[in-house]
Amino acid sequence: MVESDSFREGIFKTVRKPGALLRFETDLCHFKPIYDTPSWCRIIDGDVCLDIYYVLRRSRKIFVFGQDALIEGRSELPYFYRTSWAPELDGSFITFNDPTLYLGDRLRGGWWQLPGAIELAQSFVERILIFKDLSESCLRIFGASAGGFFALAMAGVFPQASVIADIPQVDLVNSPFAHNVDILRSAGISEMKTVFHWWSPSRPPCCVSVIFNERDVKHIRSQVEIVFNNINKLYYENSVMLRKFSVSSYANEDQSLRGHSPMEKSRIISILREL
Repeated sequence: MVESDSFREGIFKTVRKPGALLRFETDLCHFKPIYDTPSWCRIIDGDVCLDIYYVLRRSRKIFVFGQDALIEGRSELPYFYRTSWAPELDGSFITFNDPTLYLGDRLRGGWWQLPGAIELAQSFVERILIFKDLSESCLRIFGASAGGFFALAMAGVFPQASVIADIPQVDLVNSPFAHNVDILRSAGISEMKTVFHWWSPSRPPCCVSVIFNERDVKHIRSQVEIVFNNINKLYYENSVMLRKFSVSSYANEDQSLRGHSPMEKSRIISILREL
């Protein structure tokens, strides 16, 4: 494990300081996880730069988090969402920076559209599972908004995982955030994938919960129908049943929040702990 020059120069350089984190670049073949040490790991595969914040614990549970779209004041990459949640969860903690964001400064969300990005995140999680001698059923995956896209994409590559996607875009082109499509295309993304790009007709996800803020009317109207149409096409039309799949709504306790606001931290953590 070494402090690589990629942190200081080149297209993936960053001014973000590691602070108390152990920061290093490696590859999957040489990656050796360390227990109980908050770490910032970087893996570069071609033009895909995957930055990972993780804390490995001896629990059998592994919590994996996607990255929301960036907002003002959160533009310096990598940006790791929900790291403060790690001490409150009874398992290993992993959160990713979307490699797509390195394509340009105008991007506030990447929706994991960079070819090979989801696959590299998948390989990293698989490496952790192998190291800990665990099955993918030990995974608990969560994301909100753009992170919800990530969570549902990962439900396809880890169909035995328990997944919660909060206020997700499932199809960016046909979502309220569609204005990002032109920005992504100008950054070099030619094909826009939906979350169902990663879902297999022969390996349906077994435990997925899609939740929407009841006031997020634009997402409910645009995304829910897409979810059910794709599930019908992939599975029900082929007589394949999903064991545990739900779409539901909730109300934020603070009604002053905008409609496209995720469920409160305390509620989500409580749900995740019960999975």
